Amino acid sequence: MTEPIDQVAQQMLDLTRVVSNAPGVGPGEPLRVDVIPGVPVFGVAEMLLNSLGVLRLEVHYQVFRDDKEIKEGFVKTPVAAPGSAELLSSAFTFTPRLRFVSHPQPQPVLPSAAKHKLKVTLTIHFGDASLSRAIDIPFAVPTIDIPLVPAVCVCSKFKELSTVVPADGEDGDEPQFLVLVAPGGPSTVGEIVTAYNRLISTLMTLQGVLDVASIALAPLKLLVQTLTSLPKPFLSTDAWVLDFDDFGDFDDEMSSFLVVAPTGTALQFSDEANPASWDVSSDVGIKTYTPIDLLQLVGLAADSPAVLAIKDYEREKLGVSAEAVQLVKDALGAVDGITGDSLEGLQLGLAVLYVGNLAANPDENPDYDRIEPFLFYETPGDTDEEVQNDVASARWLPAPSGI
Repeated sequence: MTEPIDQVAQQMLDLTRVVSNAPGVGPGEPLRVDVIPGVPVFGVAEMLLNSLGVLRLEVHYQVFRDDKEIKEGFVKTPVAAPGSAELLSSAFTFTPRLRFVSHPQPQPVLPSAAKHKLKVTLTIHFGDASLSRAIDIPFAVPTIDIPLVPAVCVCSKFKELSTVVPADGEDGDEPQFLVLVAPGGPSTVGEIVTAYNRLISTLMTLQGVLDVASIALAPLKLLVQTLTSLPKPFLSTDAWVLDFDDFGDFDDEMSSFLVVAPTGTALQFSDEANPASWDVSSDVGIKTYTPIDLLQLVGLAADSPAVLAIKDYEREKLGVSAEAVQLVKDALGAVDGITGDSLEGLQLGLAVLYVGNLAANPDENPDYDRIEPFLFYETPGDTDEEVQNDVASARWLPAPSGI
């Protein structure tokens, strides 16, 4: 006995299966969905003979975050032609998050109430009628963890990290460098270069997956290029550098420096060797320099005193061009679309600080407007403070435990 067409359609809808590899999708791995049409148990022969072309299965895909449909932050393949039905097999590649961490961390466990879901709506059309049901596939946005090497600071006797004696240099003057490495880091300059070259190679392979990775390349390359050009630098791997005089009489010689470190790491410089107290409120002359996370450096938080303090010269040196800023903002727009994260406070986990001329003085330096020092101390934006140009000791302030 032939089943009524609506019952055949309902059986077909109930028996249709949706198969997916979610939620365990890794970075760069597409979330695949396959729809397998169901075959009714009753009246198969009659359905095939009499209903051929009458029953039609239609599939519709939607991506949701917090029950709100989103259309950015992912690429769907294959793409159905305009006006045509969706294909029964599709793949969704989501823009991953990128974070720099001291130790790689596991992918987040999918919570019971997932923030993201892929909704697959199945519809059986028969005549002028139709039946539908929806299936929700929860998933977690993948994260790419990039292992960080410890913080590094390159201190130079001359401005702009120069290895050449300036025109106004004194007779017998020579370039001099002191490389500070946070505890637990490489013990030689060569090992530092190797570690950072490895990090650069990793980021370059990710550019096709996540364009935002490119913002980190320029500061890292600047660090490597500087380290490889240094003539016999001094090296410290201690948390506290009590007396710069122990490194070739480097006391009061520093004019520029570059720091690359995990976000949250900072450096304190003191005007005195081995100060009795590192209290910034003391009269010793201690200032704290905190590198800025690279995503904040591009100006996402445009009203931040730290960002406003960065001069065009520092931005140029760190590769923060108008083109780079736009590229990162476009990439972050895609990330924001899928994750719902606020861009204003978003951090990459890698921070940088470049001071081209620590000892600049507007009365003595005609290029002051171009290379004005980065006045980012305990009180950002306080330009009334005297510029710190006598440095005799330093110490690392560690990043938060989560970094």
